[in-house]
Amino acid sequence: MKRYCMILCCALLLSGCGAKPQAPETLAPTASVESQAVTEASTVPATQATEFLPDPTQETVALSHAAYQVVYNYMMEDTEEYCTFQGIGPDGSLVWTRETAHFPASETPRINPIGRFEGTYYYNEDGTVVALDVITGDILWQNPEFKGSISAAHIDEDYGYLYLCGSDSPDFMAIDPQGNTVRRIDVLSTEHSGPVRIQQTGQQLLIYLSKGPDGAQEEFPVTVDMDWIPQAQG
Repeated sequence: MKRYCMILCCALLLSGCGAKPQAPETLAPTASVESQAVTEASTVPATQATEFLPDPTQETVALSHAAYQVVYNYMMEDTEEYCTFQGIGPDGSLVWTRETAHFPASETPRINPIGRFEGTYYYNEDGTVVALDVITGDILWQNPEFKGSISAAHIDEDYGYLYLCGSDSPDFMAIDPQGNTVRRIDVLSTEHSGPVRIQQTGQQLLIYLSKGPDGAQEEFPVTVDMDWIPQAQG
């Protein structure tokens, strides 16, 4: 009996030693949220993820006169009138301020804004035409030959000439971009007066006068040839 038990125990031991242990079941790793985001981003075309920088050789807008504005303010204190001109930079900040002299108020304004051509702003101050640099506010030139208040004004968009009419000054005056008077006509018509507007048509100007004989209100055009323009001279 003892011998039988020993034989059975040995058989059990031998069968246990020959068995291979079964490996525990392993699970596939689950991708994290962060790794999923990286995978999705990698599918975006490269052209969509690229940031294109401006060409460094291009002119910076902040340095261009076109980015500057000029604000005109008419002021009245007691019986005196004057004006201020303010230069506004590309970021909207106040860059410069220029104040005119003070004048006794009259029926016609002593100070008239004219307008702008490229980097120059023009105005009339008691008969003197003034040109300002729009970026710095510095005076570029002054022409004192107009001697009156402006009733009509026009700037040649191609060449920058100023065309001015006055009610108590010359009926017509042309100034070149350097501030030189190239034409002055004291009287355009002996039967009409009061120039009210200027119209440019090709190489001619039409100056419209408002008052006819006996004070009749009408618009009478007078033609002025623009022979001071280089193309007209050739």
